[in-house]
Amino acid sequence: MMCLVGAVPTIWPMNSSTPCLSIVFRFALWFGLSPFLQLVDGKWREVFVNAVNPVNPNELGDQLSFFVSRSLTMACETYLPLAGDLSGKNCVEVCPEAGAIVQKLAARIAADGGAALVIDYGHCGEKGDTLRAFKNHQLHDPLRDPGEADITADVDFAFLHRSIEATKEQVIVHGPVSQAYFLVHMGILMRVKALVEKAKCEEDKKSLIAATEMLIASRHMGKRFKFMAICPGRGDREKQHIPAGFHPTWEGAET
Repeated sequence: MMCLVGAVPTIWPMNSSTPCLSIVFRFALWFGLSPFLQLVDGKWREVFVNAVNPVNPNELGDQLSFFVSRSLTMACETYLPLAGDLSGKNCVEVCPEAGAIVQKLAARIAADGGAALVIDYGHCGEKGDTLRAFKNHQLHDPLRDPGEADITADVDFAFLHRSIEATKEQVIVHGPVSQAYFLVHMGILMRVKALVEKAKCEEDKKSLIAATEMLIASRHMGKRFKFMAICPGRGDREKQHIPAGFHPTWEGAET
């Protein structure tokens, strides 16, 4: 069994010459870059970035700026069918590379066994424009200071799920569920309770409780981050075996 983190699985395990092994893939914070499509006057258009003159935006210059395509682009025609329900939306982010990667994962898991656990901040298809940047731990204009700020976007887990289902591979997708749901049903509260009871001082106890709150509280990381698993099989028997963290440990638990 192997645990492969980040971008590595797209380079080595996806190679057709790789020996057939049961592999556990773990992706964390990696699927968040997307083409951006926007609804303008009732028509979908692709959003590009250009360098313009800040004094005269119609001239080329050194200031980055967004602009919308004048007509339907190949990206619009290709990616909009992958975006799911567009009703009520005026912008869409689609990451075709992420779709291709999870499809390869599904094929590999169906053929050789193993599983994949995808972890990232994201949503289930309900959001539109999530593009943003951070610099010095603060929100920052994505087009300012190129190369000095971290640019990111939320992962559309509904798109990943649709991409896997489209392959018809013999795999089962579990989730996505929130990070709070996953960690609580994995027993984080019992673990923290045990650690707090063994803590030697009040400062350590407060630190453990604060760290746990950061991980599972809705106002912090609890709802923002999502977990999704890909496991082999499609039959009723396999569907009954829900992985730990995805199986509710009490009735009515919200994902």
